[in-house]
Amino acid sequence: MDIFSAILILKIVLAAAIIVGLIFFFLAACSIYTNLTTGVPWAKIPKENIDRIFKEIGLPRNSRLYDLGCGDGRVIFMAEKYGYRAVGYELSLYPYLKARFRKFIFQSAATVRRKNFFGENLSQADAVFIFLVGKVMGRLGRKLEAELRKGAIVVSYGFIIPGWRPEKTIFTKPSLTYIYKK
Repeated sequence: MDIFSAILILKIVLAAAIIVGLIFFFLAACSIYTNLTTGVPWAKIPKENIDRIFKEIGLPRNSRLYDLGCGDGRVIFMAEKYGYRAVGYELSLYPYLKARFRKFIFQSAATVRRKNFFGENLSQADAVFIFLVGKVMGRLGRKLEAELRKGAIVVSYGFIIPGWRPEKTIFTKPSLTYIYKK
């Protein structure tokens, strides 16, 4: 290999590294912006906890489950394995893109929407799954109270809904999971 070929390869590798770095920076900036504006960071739930929660709530097959702040989609994809019709909402760009990629790879029928669930009608849900911080739980509780039909189940991982009384508490680690029924 001559020096010109080596320099050309080096330029291509450098350009690729710069492009990847810019993409990473853009996604990080978008995630930071979403975290600052919503006050809700993205965090993963251990898969064994999701599995345990779904076993304990015992929703019938074909139930419609909404995951509010679905992150990378792990809850909606597990819900699909249980036979639920799953819809996830995620504002943060990186986890949303990751969920869309996983949906494509798994050939999933679950729906992933990049929308603010506060602007959506949740009345068709048989169950709602949330892993959000205390800062938004009061507002969300009022929305769920107004929109969900009687008998709908609300699963809150890690945080209580102010003013609501859980029917059941599941001792998942590292967080408790609260089960409510409207």
